[in-house]
Amino acid sequence: MKKNTLTPFYFLSTILLTFIFLGCSKPEDGAIGPAGTANVIYSNWESAPTATPTTIDGTNGNATSITVTKLNQDILDKGTVLVYGKFATTVFALPYVSTAGGSANTLTYFPELNNIKLFRFKHDGSGGVSISTSVQFRYILIPGGIVTTGKQTQPDFKRMAYSEVCKYLKIQE
Repeated sequence: MKKNTLTPFYFLSTILLTFIFLGCSKPEDGAIGPAGTANVIYSNWESAPTATPTTIDGTNGNATSITVTKLNQDILDKGTVLVYGKFATTVFALPYVSTAGGSANTLTYFPELNNIKLFRFKHDGSGGVSISTSVQFRYILIPGGIVTTGKQTQPDFKRMAYSEVCKYLKIQE
């Protein structure tokens, strides 16, 4: 009987090739990185146009609008729209309630397609309070559809301070 001397070579080659092919797998995706501003849209600080008397849902007040061409239907339906005001160095989130003008009043906003309407009204129903042109405004648009995991969930931006939102989204204050 003839002894085959190549058998151990074939056996080891087969095992080695099996480990090579099984050991080479498709690389996995990396972990989710920190939040950034890749899809976030934000404006510079700017003064709004002069407000005019307006009635919204039966409430008399003063309104003006800021043109926001990137405020599309998808952001209105699924995203988040934040608006901030700044008077001197004080930044405040809208809606904002104050007693300026002698009675309680609210400065709020209504996001619309390509537009953000600013509206200020008195709580006693006696009309509006002007929106000072010395107040500057800034908007932040956060598109919807951000995937979250159990380890990372999107925060409630409307409950965060302006500085926290800017830090989280890496926006220059």
